[in-house]
Amino acid sequence: MTISCLNVFFQVKEHLEIFADVKGVPEDAKEKAVTEMVDEVGLADKLNTVVKALSGGMKRKLSLGIALIGNSKVIILDEPTSGMDPYSMRLTWQLIKRKKKGRIILLTTHSMDEADVLGDRIAIMANGSLKCCGSSIFLKHQYGVGYTLTLVKTAPGASVAADIVYRHVPSATCVSEVRFFLQRLILPFLLRSIAHPIIACILVCFDCGILSRPIF
Repeated sequence: MTISCLNVFFQVKEHLEIFADVKGVPEDAKEKAVTEMVDEVGLADKLNTVVKALSGGMKRKLSLGIALIGNSKVIILDEPTSGMDPYSMRLTWQLIKRKKKGRIILLTTHSMDEADVLGDRIAIMANGSLKCCGSSIFLKHQYGVGYTLTLVKTAPGASVAADIVYRHVPSATCVSEVRFFLQRLILPFLLRSIAHPIIACILVCFDCGILSRPIF
């Protein structure tokens, strides 16, 4: 599935109708199939819009609709959520999960989160060759280093949160601990300063307690 399969002068509706015909959807069922598909991919309000007026994310949605319409049993998706905003990406993941029953879906992605959510089996390639293949749980067990939990603590009793973690996960280890306190009044100035790359690189001091003078 690639965006290049789209004709920029055709409407969303026309694309789905053409591919419904190609896939053998009966004439009396075609309109219903098109209506249901634009609803599922989130393009109901773009039904009569020409493709050249769609955003990149919307084109991806249309391409996914083309792949799914007609109840295709084998579907190949090439980075189906590329260019989508996070909300649309999540909706697309949910749609693919709903539609994968009874189908074979081969999906490529650069997103490990996407592979984890959608893949029953995940294959990792590097430099043109297959490096490993297996379920998400298998790959995490073989190559994962665990989970990183970041705690933002305040004194007193700063160790209470860490003690809870150690009690429930005895094998947990503390990788690093940073204590840093800022006077409330200079916080806005600090945030503005570290936004500038040249000034930000000077901020190297930790464990310095209360700041009594400017550090920039």
